[in-house]
Amino acid sequence: MTEIMKKTQKIETESGRIQGYIDKDIKVFKGIPYAEPPINQLRFDPPREKEPWNNVFVAKKFGVSSFQGPDVSEGIFGQLTEQQEDNCLTLNIWTPETDDKKRPVMLWIHGGGFIYSGSSKAIYDGALLASRGDIVVVTINYRLGIFGFLYIPDITSNVGMLDQVTAIKWVKKNIENFGGDPDNIAIFGESAGAYSVITLMTMPSAKGLFHRAIAQSPYIFEPEPTLKTTKCVMKRLNLEFDDIDALKKLPAQKLNKVQNEYINDMSGTPESFYSNFRPSIDNDYIPLHPFKALKEGKAKDIDLLIGTNQDEATFFTSFNPVYEKLNKEGLKTQIRMELDRLSFGSKTDFFIEQYKMIRKGKMPTDSIDLYNAIYTDLYYRIPAIKTAESHLIHNSNTSFYLLNWNSPTFKSACHSIDLPLTFGYINPIIKDFVGDLQAAKIVSNKMMDAWINFANLGDVNSNSIPEWPRYELKNRSTMTIGPEFKVVEDPFRKERELWENLYNDF
Repeated sequence: MTEIMKKTQKIETESGRIQGYIDKDIKVFKGIPYAEPPINQLRFDPPREKEPWNNVFVAKKFGVSSFQGPDVSEGIFGQLTEQQEDNCLTLNIWTPETDDKKRPVMLWIHGGGFIYSGSSKAIYDGALLASRGDIVVVTINYRLGIFGFLYIPDITSNVGMLDQVTAIKWVKKNIENFGGDPDNIAIFGESAGAYSVITLMTMPSAKGLFHRAIAQSPYIFEPEPTLKTTKCVMKRLNLEFDDIDALKKLPAQKLNKVQNEYINDMSGTPESFYSNFRPSIDNDYIPLHPFKALKEGKAKDIDLLIGTNQDEATFFTSFNPVYEKLNKEGLKTQIRMELDRLSFGSKTDFFIEQYKMIRKGKMPTDSIDLYNAIYTDLYYRIPAIKTAESHLIHNSNTSFYLLNWNSPTFKSACHSIDLPLTFGYINPIIKDFVGDLQAAKIVSNKMMDAWINFANLGDVNSNSIPEWPRYELKNRSTMTIGPEFKVVEDPFRKERELWENLYNDF
């Protein structure tokens, strides 16, 4: 940050006065604390609203990131800010003007499996979205891993989700002074951020805080609380299962180290990072599985835009030596391990043979290709479809997409390829990841327009793309986003039909 940057006027908030800076006509406010530091006796507790400050808070620097695990995307999108437990609960705002215009607000929740990818990455810069749509963009940090999602029944649970709720509440109370409309807030997120978005839609404490939601690549919603993870980690710390007082006294660095060792040891097993730390059904903050809550109409007032990338799994398998020489038997072992988590392991041979038959003569059928296809559907595409189908029972304003823009590095529409397109972060730094910059920029602009229109009016349509019908069970109209924007009815129908019974218990 240079000293010659022009400062904004001082903004009044319920927390105190805030002053940011102006960058290319966008007013930027970084590192605003929305809750008290979750340290000492506040560790593992629900967030406490920030006490007002007396002096002017200078908001020109991102806040620190929550302690977290190793981030597999750092080499692509850049490194995080410093990791600390203190002052990690912050948010950032980009706005065209701090006037009384009441612009739509888009609030971003970052992904990373609930264990990494804190929000202060360059790729999550909201300036281009704010400028293109004349909207206010907000990004937030929240507690991750053991600090945000440790589950001990009746003692601590889901505090990372409660951080998100508290951040949205802060925005709703104060965003009008930043040129935003507190009654027109859309939340959006990718991967664990999309998982968060769907969870927030059904959380009682988040009711009425927003009315539109965008979920990009949400992954599988596991039905059981993360009790096993807690027991394993506490055992490694030589603590009793429910000794929260002792846990609060340990150095944060030690907790993070033990957490990361556990995550590393569980890699490639059924207890992989998807099961380690995540929201848990606790009969209090999250009383119902999201699908059950959606079917019961708990989010009936919230419009939904949801979708996935066509080849999500390749982001995780492309450079992993475990998958480089995946033979027929290895394929069965890996697929059985994935299916066992939902008691589908007995159908391993069935799924492999069916996917091979469906793809024969159309798409590659090598072991790694079958694994990627099954993994993508099991963990991403089918959960997204089930989310849409559960939601549209009570709200017909549900739209679905399938992104097929290929990354040169991964030779596919891999997980996370939507991130630079969402924020217009198309530059030479990530050319190897995003591909032809000029063509990617065109796709990004169309995608941003659809996202902005949806956030503003609840309508994904814009002049730059074909008419995008709402999603419903008859046609399952899906917008393909990529070199061509095209509506396809029920893409990959045969694969979808194989998973009809998934989540039928909800």
